[in-house]
Amino acid sequence: MQLGGSSGSLNAQVFDNTIHTISGAGKVGGILADNVGDASIAHNNVYDLASSLLIATSSPTVYGIGIGPGAYNYSPKISNNFVSDLRAPNCSSNSEAIYGIWAQGIGGAKIGIYNNTVFLDASSTSSQFGTAGIVMSASPTDIDLRNNIVINQSTSGTTSGRTVAVRRANSVLDNYALTSNHNCFYAGTPGPKNLIFYDGNNADQTIDDFKDRVGPREQSSFSENVAFVNSNTAPFDLHIDGNIATQCESGGSQMSAIIEDFDRQPRFPILGFPTNGFVAAPDVGADEFGGVMN
Repeated sequence: MQLGGSSGSLNAQVFDNTIHTISGAGKVGGILADNVGDASIAHNNVYDLASSLLIATSSPTVYGIGIGPGAYNYSPKISNNFVSDLRAPNCSSNSEAIYGIWAQGIGGAKIGIYNNTVFLDASSTSSQFGTAGIVMSASPTDIDLRNNIVINQSTSGTTSGRTVAVRRANSVLDNYALTSNHNCFYAGTPGPKNLIFYDGNNADQTIDDFKDRVGPREQSSFSENVAFVNSNTAPFDLHIDGNIATQCESGGSQMSAIIEDFDRQPRFPILGFPTNGFVAAPDVGADEFGGVMN
C-alpha cells in the first residue's frame, strides 16, 4: 500500500488494516507513506511479505512500514503496529535486505515512531545477507523512537551482513531526537554480526554500549528477548505472553497522543490517573497487557 500526493497536503490516516501474503520478484513493501503531510499509520498488522529477488541493487528488498523521503516539514507518525515475517530467502545484499520500519524524510520533517512491535526472523541462502528492525535516514529529519519493541532473530550471511535492531545511515546523531527512550532492542546473542546499533561505521553489540554512544537518548531502554504469544509458527501473534516476567510491563513512557494500543484497548494507566496511590507507566510495544514486571 503506497500513499502519496504531489503537494504533500494530504494527511493520510492508515488505520486498522491487515496487510499480508504479498510476494514479488522485486522490492516488496507493506505500507509506504510518501509526501502525505501529517500522516498517521496506526493499528495495522503487516506480515508475510516476501521477495524472490536474487541480487539487491538497493536497500531494502522487503520492508514492513515506511515513511518516504517526501515527508517535508510535516510530522508523520507510526504507532501501535505489528510487523513480522518479512522474507527475502534468496537475496544477496551488501547492506540490509529487510527493514521492519523505515524512516526517511527531508527538510525539517519530524517522524514519530511510537509503541510498535517488530519481530524479524529472516534468513537467506546467500552468504551476503542482513536485516534491520528500525532504519533511520541521514537526512535533516527529527526521528523520535519511544516505547517500541524490536526483536531481530534473523540469521545473517556467513561472509557478510548483520542482524541489527537499530540501523542509522550515518554516525551523525543530530536528527536522532533527544526524547527517544523506553525502547526494547534485541538482536540475538551479542557479537560482531548481532548488533543493537549500527551506523555503517560504529557497531554496538550490547545495550550498554549503545546507551553510551547515543546518550542522553535511550537511557531507560533495555534489551530483552520478549516472549510473545506465538513467535514460533507463522502467522505470528505479537501480543505479549503475560505469564512471563518482562521489562516491557510498565516499562514505557506516558504519551498524551498514544491512549490506545494495537487492539484499541486503553493504555493503562489512563494518563495522569493514579493507580494504588501512584502513577504507573504504560507497557512497551504495541500491546498493552496485564503482565509481570521483571
